[in-house]
Parts: sequence; structure tokens; C-alpha cells
Amino acid sequence: MMMLLKMLFTLYACIVFVNNWRSYGLQNFLWMSDIGFFLTVAAVWIESPLLISMCIASFLAVEILWNVDFFIALILGKKMTGLSDYMFESRYSLVVRSLSLFHVLLPTLWVGLAFYWGYDVCALYYAVPMIWITLIMTYLCTEPSANINWVFAPTVLKWKRVTQMTWLIIMLIGYPLLICWPTHMIFKYMVRVEKESCMT
Repeated sequence: MMMLLKMLFTLYACIVFVNNWRSYGLQNFLWMSDIGFFLTVAAVWIESPLLISMCIASFLAVEILWNVDFFIALILGKKMTGLSDYMFESRYSLVVRSLSLFHVLLPTLWVGLAFYWGYDVCALYYAVPMIWITLIMTYLCTEPSANINWVFAPTVLKWKRVTQMTWLIIMLIGYPLLICWPTHMIFKYMVRVEKESCMT
């Protein structure tokens, strides 16, 4: 049964990969949510608490925000952050948009696996460099108009007092401090840890 679930999940990931490449382009794979999704595929196959814990520390807050944004727009018809706006754009077919519902699945899957496998306390040490690489690659390799991972917010929103480079530095420092570290601490003390120290 477990092997069947792994295969079905992998098939779904392959379909999402092809769909996103054709519909949104390669730069779309630098979205944190996409990185988290495909990292989850690897985690499920090798049954890795570390990879799942990295996803939680790095991306859980973003996924929760996406879900809040999506369901507010779906139920109330109101925009909040704009994260899920593309889910309601008619220029993409319903099939294409429905494949992005992995965003709804991921938070539950990550938290469930963390409780089942345990939370790896080493996650933060890998999550922060992963976030840094993701943000820098996004800045270097994507179009400002796409504003992937919000790295081009000053350009898109026409901020006058914050330069583009200043904003990137703020994100490189702020994201780990305000997102990764608090999430890590919550799971470290609320979920059974997979090991007591990264030194063992």
C-alpha cells in the first residue's frame, strides 16, 4: 500500500512538473512552494524526517498563507495577498489550475509526517542556506515582473525608499529570523524530535 501511495504521489508530481513548465515556464520552479512540493516527493520516497522538517521550517508559513488567501478568495470573493490570484484567472484552464491544489495538501502532509516520523532538529541548519540560495537564484534568474518569492517587490510596487538590493538583503536576513526560526522552535518543542542534537 505504501509503495502504491508513493508511486501515485510521484505520478502527480510528474504531471505537475510538466504542467507548470508548459503553463508558467521554468522560472516558476523557483517558487518556494514548488521547491517544497518536489522536496516532499524525495522525502516520501526515502522516508526522511530531515527533508520534511526542512519543508516545515522553510515553507509551512508560506503554504498556510497561500491557503488563507485562496479560501478567502474562493468563499468570500475577496483578495488578500494575491498569492493565489492565478487560481482564478480564466487564461489558464481549470485543469491547469486544479493541479496547483497541492498547496492545500502540503501543510497537512508535512505536519502529519512530522508527528509520525518526528521532527529533525537539524532542519534549521539546512533550511536557512536553502532559503538563501532560493532567494539569490530567484533574483538572478527570474523576470522582475513575475516577482517570484517577492524578491522584486520594490520594482513591482514602485517603492521609492527601499532599493532592490536593500530589499534582497532584508529578505535574506528577515526570512530566516521571522519565518524559519519561529516555525522551527514551535515544532521542536511541540512535536517529538527525531534526534536530540545535530552532533549525533
